[in-house]
Amino acid sequence: MTPNIQNKTLDDFISSLNVTHPEFEKFLKLGDMTALFHEESKNQFIKLNYERGLLLYCLITKYQPKNVLEIGTASGFGTLCMAWAMVENNINGKIYTIDPIPINEKTKRAFNDQKNGPKIENISVKELWEKTAKKEWLDKITPISGYSGKILDEYSLPKFDFGYIDGAHFFDAVKHDFYSFLNHTNNEFGMLFDDYVDRPYYGIKKLVDSDISKNFDVSLIKTDTDLHLEKILSLPKHDYGMCWLHSNSLKKSLNDAYPQSIREEYIKKYIKFENRLARRYKLNKKIPLLKNIRFKFWN
Repeated sequence: MTPNIQNKTLDDFISSLNVTHPEFEKFLKLGDMTALFHEESKNQFIKLNYERGLLLYCLITKYQPKNVLEIGTASGFGTLCMAWAMVENNINGKIYTIDPIPINEKTKRAFNDQKNGPKIENISVKELWEKTAKKEWLDKITPISGYSGKILDEYSLPKFDFGYIDGAHFFDAVKHDFYSFLNHTNNEFGMLFDDYVDRPYYGIKKLVDSDISKNFDVSLIKTDTDLHLEKILSLPKHDYGMCWLHSNSLKKSLNDAYPQSIREEYIKKYIKFENRLARRYKLNKKIPLLKNIRFKFWN
């Protein structure tokens, strides 16, 4: 383990925050509607890492952010848990959540409404949220449809004091999202990365180990307490979890650690690649057979 990365159990980390939170059963119900995972080869429905919802709730409660950036909405489990925390704790905050798929676009999603059992259905995120979330939660959320590079480069957004990075997982995308978040932060901020794992085409672990942990103290929080991911992927025993860092652990000034000019150069280069990726995604929708041809990543 890298010296600046500390392994922590979920219980120990949450205890260290010293906040109150709803019972986990409530997160299970919300997760069944917005985070249920369907394992196709065995046709199993799995409650995969619902613990992340509890973690996000507690972090929002602790740090009381005014503006949150989430990259990777998916079905909105994390989004709703953060909004829930804001409402319950009277936090005057807003969550800006980015995803390539618009929240009103129907796509196949797994969920369990507790009435008819788990199922897969063509349904939009907007419809799931209407079935699941309180109006006060939704008032806290600003969904933005598109790719993170273009949006963070072109949109007028506030300064963020909390970031949740769970978008594209290959190394170049994670590095871009990290750099772009740094370009939009307040002086004091916290960041949470999902899916720290040694797995092909996943770059979170590489970025944290080789770069971020040299400049920040990082907590590796073991959230998948039932080891679902390890079983699904048949992985050997490994360090898997979510990585938390806060600006108060930065070893030097932000611009010394990550010079603005280097960040800008990298972001500019990545956006060119992202434009290619977006065009390919559109082609895949028009010509489904193209999905079988692997798109060449940047590196």
